[in-house]
Formats: sequence, C-alpha cells, structure tokens
Amino acid sequence: MRKMLLTSTGLNPELAKEFLTLVGTKPAETKVGFIWNANDPYATSETEGYVLKEKSAFESLGFTDHRDVDLRVAEDLAKLDECGVICVGGGNTYYLLKLVRESKFDVKLKELLSNDKVYMGISAGSIIVGTSIETAGVGPSADSNDAKLEDLRGLRQVPFMVAVHMEQKQKIYYDQFARTRQLRPIIGISDEQAIVCEGDRYRVVGPGKPMTWSSKLFR
Repeated sequence: MRKMLLTSTGLNPELAKEFLTLVGTKPAETKVGFIWNANDPYATSETEGYVLKEKSAFESLGFTDHRDVDLRVAEDLAKLDECGVICVGGGNTYYLLKLVRESKFDVKLKELLSNDKVYMGISAGSIIVGTSIETAGVGPSADSNDAKLEDLRGLRQVPFMVAVHMEQKQKIYYDQFARTRQLRPIIGISDEQAIVCEGDRYRVVGPGKPMTWSSKLFR
C-alpha cells in the first residue's frame, strides 16, 4: 500500500506521531534514505545547517541508520532498496524534478512504494509527487525555473497539486492561479500541517484547515 507524508518543513511533534504510525516499524530497525538534491543550487553553510537539522529530527525519533542518496550518482539509487523510509528534502522544485527524471528516480519510486516503503516529502519533495509542480511558481516566493524545465507534470502519486508553506496572505496568488486551472485540484498546507496518504485515502493533519481549490477531498 502506498504510504506518504507530505510536509512543508519536515517533522514537528504532532507530525512525528503520524509519521511513526505510518512507518509502523521500530525506528532503530528502519533505515532512512535521504535525498537532498533540491538544495544543490543553493549549497551554502546555511542550507547545510538545514540538512543537519532534518537529520537530527529523525535521529531524535530513533532513526539513527541512514543513507545519503545523490541523484547525480547512478549507483546511489540502489541504496534505497535497503531503506524503509525515503525522505526527499526541499529546495528548488524545478531542478529537483529535472534530476528525478534524468536519474529515473520517478520509476524507482513507483517500485519502492509498491514494496511498502514510506515516502516523506519536505517542500519541493512534497510538490513533485503531485499532478503538476506549477504551484512552485506561484507567489512572490516562487522558485526560479533556472533548470529551464518545460514539462511541469509531477510524479502523480496523489491526484492533486500540492502547495506548501501556505499562509493566508498567499491566498490571493493561488486564487488567481486556480482560475486559470479550473477543475485541477490544489491542496495547500501550512508549515505545521501535512498530507497523509495511505493507499487512495488522504487526510490533512496539523492545526487548522487546509486551503483547497477545486477539491472536495478535505471538506
């Protein structure tokens, strides 16, 4: 059964409980495969601190055995076979999707999910599994498409577009965007929320209601 946790900023205490239930195995006995490539265009000491913070969040839950997977290294994908959890971090969504396709991670992910692996997305890592990554280009904090990506179709592991870091002040930009994408569902989650996917069942966890456009899934 497909199992996914899609977040904006990773794990907080409430989301951690949901994540542990989703994983279902003992953290100390579960390897985590980390993919940080979305950060490549912004590699600085600050982004390195972000990576360390996310790893620390996993370690605090007992996930001490992990593998770093670089999508630019062909043989690295094989590391994911021994992992029970695959975590794809944030950064530039366009660049990430370009590497996902070039590395064939999109094909690999289907195989992993069918083998009961758990996928966790953070920001860009959440956006790419939707029907399209167009939401990455909405609003004043939009990602830049320096990768010159023309095909913006996502991995379509969920039947909607995912919008992250959602705040009330951003709603006007998504209202305008949604008017040009009628009947194409969009689910927006705040930094404290996450989308839980179990098979074909979806729910939003965390405080408050999600912002949605053209969707009845969470009403």
